Amino acid sequence: MLYLPIYHQQSQLYKLGFLSQGDNDLTVVAPSPDSADAIRAKLSKIYTEVKCDVLTISKFAKNEIAFYFQEDSSFNIKRKAELKLLFSSICIKFFPDITYETFESAFKTITELRSYTLDDVLLKSLLEEFEPNLTAPVLMFNQLLTQLGYLDEHSAFAELANKVRAIPLDEYHEKKRNIIFLDFQNISSQQIDFIKSLSIRDDVYIPVPYEANLKSTKADWLGWLKDALAKEYVIDPEAQENKIKINMTTFSKGSLGKILLDEVKPGNQIILCQNKNQMSHIFEIPFADASFRTSHETLEDEINKRFRVIEKKYLQNADRAEVEVLVDDFKAEIKSFKAGDDYRTLKALFLYLDVVTQWQELSSDNIVFSLKELKIFKDVVKLNAPKNFINKIVDKSQILVSNLSSFLAPEEYQHNYLCLTSEYSAVAVGEQVLSNELESKLMVVGPIRKSEFENALIKSKILELLKNKNISFFIEQGIIQHEQFWNEFVESCEIALHNKAVSEQAPYRGDFLKEQTKHFIPMNSISASKIQGYLDCPRKFYFSYIEQLNPDIKLETQMLPNQLGTLEHRVVEVYFSMSKSWDTELHKKVLKQEFERFVRENKLSIPLNTRKIYEIELRNYTENAIKFLGGILLSDPQLVFNFEKKFMTKEDGVNKVGSIDFWAESPERCLIVDMKRGGFSIPNKSEVLHFDKIQLWFYLNVLNNQEIEQKEVQIGFFNMSDPEESIFFANTEMMLNPDSKIKTYHLENFSNLFSDYKDFEKTIIAQIQNEKSFAPAPRKSTTCDFCDLRNLCPRQMEGVYV
Repeated sequence: MLYLPIYHQQSQLYKLGFLSQGDNDLTVVAPSPDSADAIRAKLSKIYTEVKCDVLTISKFAKNEIAFYFQEDSSFNIKRKAELKLLFSSICIKFFPDITYETFESAFKTITELRSYTLDDVLLKSLLEEFEPNLTAPVLMFNQLLTQLGYLDEHSAFAELANKVRAIPLDEYHEKKRNIIFLDFQNISSQQIDFIKSLSIRDDVYIPVPYEANLKSTKADWLGWLKDALAKEYVIDPEAQENKIKINMTTFSKGSLGKILLDEVKPGNQIILCQNKNQMSHIFEIPFADASFRTSHETLEDEINKRFRVIEKKYLQNADRAEVEVLVDDFKAEIKSFKAGDDYRTLKALFLYLDVVTQWQELSSDNIVFSLKELKIFKDVVKLNAPKNFINKIVDKSQILVSNLSSFLAPEEYQHNYLCLTSEYSAVAVGEQVLSNELESKLMVVGPIRKSEFENALIKSKILELLKNKNISFFIEQGIIQHEQFWNEFVESCEIALHNKAVSEQAPYRGDFLKEQTKHFIPMNSISASKIQGYLDCPRKFYFSYIEQLNPDIKLETQMLPNQLGTLEHRVVEVYFSMSKSWDTELHKKVLKQEFERFVRENKLSIPLNTRKIYEIELRNYTENAIKFLGGILLSDPQLVFNFEKKFMTKEDGVNKVGSIDFWAESPERCLIVDMKRGGFSIPNKSEVLHFDKIQLWFYLNVLNNQEIEQKEVQIGFFNMSDPEESIFFANTEMMLNPDSKIKTYHLENFSNLFSDYKDFEKTIIAQIQNEKSFAPAPRKSTTCDFCDLRNLCPRQMEGVYV
């Protein structure tokens, strides 16, 4: 039986009756080694009389294969490295003109699609939504795996599921097992089928946090597990989820080490707010005797160095070289290796020799190699290279450094510190980028990764951790305001906020542009982008608008992101000049016409494969925009609309200029829409309401001469790639559409907010006009990450040069 217990607190799971009743053993399946270790440590404290195995899903599958197939030699599982080498040999033989980039794309595509289906017919249908040059190699390799009887991880799960369903219920296992799949963020289509097959004879439990269950849809993996045979139930229906109280301490960028040095004592646990420890982040922890576990690819530098040596020696003056010569040279170099030489060099040589020899033996045609094959050799060598796990023994008298996947029970430590900096990899999941057609086809055969559901899983895990009384949350300044996941996380909690000052400042490195920035010539005009540039960083504003140092990049064979955005806006504008309602044929006509015009005017020469990629984005993004805006215009015939509405007004001696992507107005209503290609450039609610992002407010203020406040106002950002990730604001509830999946917030205090913005804008404009130093003071770390001029600038964070 398949059970889906819904819980409010994870502690409820460890007290479920079935875990300790009867003599049935318990098997817990975890997604990763770190997760398995953490679960094992917690369960060992709770169940002392029950045999409890905690395994990774990989180990669990291997055990099931050994049990069900026993000595069956036909069960031939190939590792990723073996499959990639085999695929390269096939591609080079049958598709000699395939580029390295296309090969990589094809291998990634077949790996992803086989997690959904192994059927050739279905694969062919799915491949219609990919680049045409991927279809033949992907289908050929899929057929070859079937003919040779080779199994990857996806077909291994499929074979297991078929085997379990085929055998009689009373064979193999003497008694029913309790199996729990715990802590999973994602479950593939083949794994779902395997889990359902297990539930025929065993009791399988997949616990889900209450909030994540609310965010689940039929498209995600939980939705796929829910069917007539699955029993879904809430463990404690009477329990209510109240806002938890969190003590949160903010600190300036780069000062985490100093703060921890003052706070952390032996017997404490430091939990880095990321899913995997990285050595660079471990080194930031200022305790030499801290316990930790992380992986380290010791040979990566040697592997890359050997690649460069081979390229220079064999391919610098020739397109191809003989494989046999390379193999002989490897053997000679290994033979000449002396005691005292770096063992890593020897190990890298053996790895390359092994891979090249295997590739040579795959086909009699594999007698020469080019740079393309050499790159593939390097990729496979890296897959084969040993991962050296640095694992200092955990001693509870010392300090433990863990992460969200590996933290041990907080109650076991005197105190715990959850730490988050902008340097850590994001825990929040972005939406899977798929075309409408591909998503529709994939939803028929398997689950789609949905960010709202997966982020709810992550949020529940962090909240569960923070419910412990002996834990403090240290978070870098700016993350709450500028990252949507953390902004919404904080809004769902009751926060006691503290600021931690650093006792010592980092050394001042000097600012060689300080004198130059004093010579500021007053600007003739101001725009939303100029004000935003100044808010983001005064020095970036100076570079961009005073010195005008923005690099002008032009490519002949590619389109830059801003060019794609311009073309997409143009397609939508031209379409609405002809029709307000959706027409597929008209859309195709406008797309082709405007694409050709844009290429011609910008003197571009775009390869066919690249062009196909652009056409997919253009088709999907503009279709989303046309349907959204068309729905608005058809709902109110009185609306007069304009694309790229340009304006120039003068207020208090300041010329305000700009252009609004889409503006529509009637006697009762005003609508302002800024269209974005993706969610990254769309601000969150907090950034708009706190004037960290001023674009929409600036436009409203320009139009205020028309008494815009007396109308029903709706302003917002439309995400052309994923409309559900758009965000809008309205001054009246009448503007809210309960049937729409687009987030629209009702601003009850709209007039006060608008008034505050007008004062804010005047202050900022005056500040810009009187500015002398234009200090390098970015509003958040990503301002520097995406600044084209960052190499000219001594960045400044919180008044400290870094």
